[in-house]
Amino acid sequence: MTCSVLFDFTVAVYTEAGTATTNKDYTHVSRNIPFSRDLSELVKIRIIDDDTVDHYREETFNVMLQNAPGVTQRIKPVRTPVTVVIRDNDGIGK
Repeated sequence: MTCSVLFDFTVAVYTEAGTATTNKDYTHVSRNIPFSRDLSELVKIRIIDDDTVDHYREETFNVMLQNAPGVTQRIKPVRTPVTVVIRDNDGIGK
């Protein structure tokens, strides 16, 4: 956010698979985040490390923000989706 928050509100945050596989390459997140005049909130998404050489050298998933169900205030995220890139660390030469 780039401005002051004048009221409490809630946003929904969730992940969407791209070329990365949910719960194999990263842990899926889907939850509501309340903001009470805070300018930022932290969302942790676990990247799962394995010993598999992936088909793609880089895999992606998206993090989405939207209005939480049943919330009357409307938000306008600056950038959504946010694309996360996972680089394979199990390639040849490791």
